[in-house]
Amino acid sequence: LTSCLGNTKEEVADSLFNAKSGITFSEEYAKYGIRSNVRGRPDLSVAEIKELVPRKALRFMGVNAQYAYISLQRAIDDAGLKPEDYQENPRCASILGQGGTSISDVTEAVGAVEDQVKRWPSKVGPYRVTRTMGSTVSAVLSSAFKLQGPSFSISSACSTGAHCIGVGMEQIQLGKADMAMA
Repeated sequence: LTSCLGNTKEEVADSLFNAKSGITFSEEYAKYGIRSNVRGRPDLSVAEIKELVPRKALRFMGVNAQYAYISLQRAIDDAGLKPEDYQENPRCASILGQGGTSISDVTEAVGAVEDQVKRWPSKVGPYRVTRTMGSTVSAVLSSAFKLQGPSFSISSACSTGAHCIGVGMEQIQLGKADMAMA
């Protein structure tokens, strides 16, 4: 569990009980002229993220994928799953997504292209590309967790998570998977 309401079940329960929304003003959104300057972002420091996400996987991840990695690892831990239950298991689906890519990752990639138009392919590089894809979360997490079953991304704004869970359930109902990471 990683959310703007808290990073543990207890923190989220406390936020809900005390009517804390977790929604905050975003200076970044205001800076880029986005009309809505509010967001719900997990409260994790860069140091905490570096502690929770392996360095080898981290270089491919934008902010959204970092939060998703932490959430998936915590869900696996909460479910009591062992690596042999899901790693390299062709019956473990990976139905993951994000409502949108990180604004900072996109603007960073655009800036690299604008600054070095003649050399942009070498300037953008493979790590920056994976951070800005619409399928970043499913691509990076499937690789990091060695998931080999059906895998694809869903992006449906604020309902992305609910849709991922529903489609994961359908993969099981259709007999395409025995379990689903969603």
